[in-house]
Amino acid sequence: MYISNLLWKRNLNELVIKSILWNSIIEIFRKNKNFNILPFLVSIKINNNIILVKVSRPIIKTEVMIERENINNLFKSKITKVYNNNNDFIIKYVV
Repeated sequence: MYISNLLWKRNLNELVIKSILWNSIIEIFRKNKNFNILPFLVSIKINNNIILVKVSRPIIKTEVMIERENINNLFKSKITKVYNNNNDFIIKYVV
């Protein structure tokens, strides 16, 4: 029972982190570029402290890289509010 609770909490934490990043990307693109990036986001995967964001097209990856600093700042501020600590995640974007 204890192991299943730990797995459930870990999965919940991953889900929260993924959704915060997903929404941060969407928010930055709506605010700064007036563009709906939602159809071009494919997935987000977490491996330790590395987060991989997969997009569907190279041009979208380029646009995300341009807004990378804004996305990271918004993501870090939201994560700090939720977890009350500064998790240092490395966010990488792939096609």
